[in-house]
Amino acid sequence: MDGMYDTPGGRQSVGAADKERSSLRAERLAMEGETGADRSLGSRAMDGMYDTPGGRQSVGVFSYLINPKKLSKKFNPNMPSRILLQPAWVIHRRPFRNTSLLVDFFCRDHGRIATVARGARRGKSRQQGLLQPFRPLQVSWTGRGEIKTLTATESAGSAAKLAGERLLSGFYVNELLSRLLHGHVEHPKLFHAYQDTLRALAADSSLEPILRRFELELLAELGYAINLQTERHREEPLSLNKQYRYLPDLGFEEAGPGDSNDPKRIFPGAHLHALARLDLEDPAAAAAAKRLLRQALDPHLGGKPLHSRALFAK
Repeated sequence: MDGMYDTPGGRQSVGAADKERSSLRAERLAMEGETGADRSLGSRAMDGMYDTPGGRQSVGVFSYLINPKKLSKKFNPNMPSRILLQPAWVIHRRPFRNTSLLVDFFCRDHGRIATVARGARRGKSRQQGLLQPFRPLQVSWTGRGEIKTLTATESAGSAAKLAGERLLSGFYVNELLSRLLHGHVEHPKLFHAYQDTLRALAADSSLEPILRRFELELLAELGYAINLQTERHREEPLSLNKQYRYLPDLGFEEAGPGDSNDPKRIFPGAHLHALARLDLEDPAAAAAAKRLLRQALDPHLGGKPLHSRALFAK
């Protein structure tokens, strides 16, 4: 009936009764919210807390993994955890029961995390105003399973001021993250790229290069980078004067006479060079880049359309 787990002091056993008490304690902490003792740990924002027979101990974000040499591969989202003051952005939220919210965050060190914010929809809840897209946050959570319990939310700065097409573009970027990121997989480089994208959207920069840059970075982070430099077979540089056929997840090959039946997959080499430079002032090059990135992303969306694209069409 005993279970085994690793702690900084070595491998220890815990009886079923101890595990049950730890589970009840975690549930009680989730209901009570963050305590003063928790807040005193704010300077250790990257540490998690867990209970052992020897008392409550702190561990680094990944030290509760069975094998710390294989961090994200060995992460078990069902293992009890308590994370404090993690930098995060809301990428999706929806009502849950009468007074709560289900909130997906994109976190710097944990990737996409699904949480339940209990009571966030009550009239006097402070979380209601904070749990908004495009606002930098620091969040704390606890619990087992894929859906964690949100225990604290703090503002980490002013929200990005987006309106019109820029607001829709922000929703589009958020939906891509919500749909394509696996839970509990860290993407620190993409996290910073996302922040840069929001800053650019809030400024006066041209929309097309902003969105295409983020889409390219997202695909590269997921392991599906588009090679805009060479052909996929011969590895010769893409020519400005040739036409190329795009094969999702594979790359480009020189178009032949039979490819005229599928013109949507044909791209001029000059437009591919323009995309590589993010020089999309030419409307034809911008349209080709948008068409290419849509073809690259669609196979990974499970055949389901993006709601944000429908908003652009209205």
